[in-house]
Amino acid sequence: MVEENDTKRSDWRAIGAALLQIGAIFVPIAFCMLVLAGLSAHVPPQGLDAVQTGSIDHR
Repeated sequence: MVEENDTKRSDWRAIGAALLQIGAIFVPIAFCMLVLAGLSAHVPPQGLDAVQTGSIDHR
C-alpha cells in the first residue's frame, strides 16, 4: 500500500518537473515575442509605397 502511494506521488512530481522545464523554455520565447510585437507596433511607417498610392489614384 505504501509503495503505491509513493509511485503515484513520484509520477506527479515527474509530470510537474516536465511542465516546469517546458515552461522554462517557452515562457522567455513568448515574452520576447511580445516585446518585439510591442516595439514593431510603435515604429512609425517609413514611407508610402508609390505603387499602392498610384493604383488608388487611378481608380
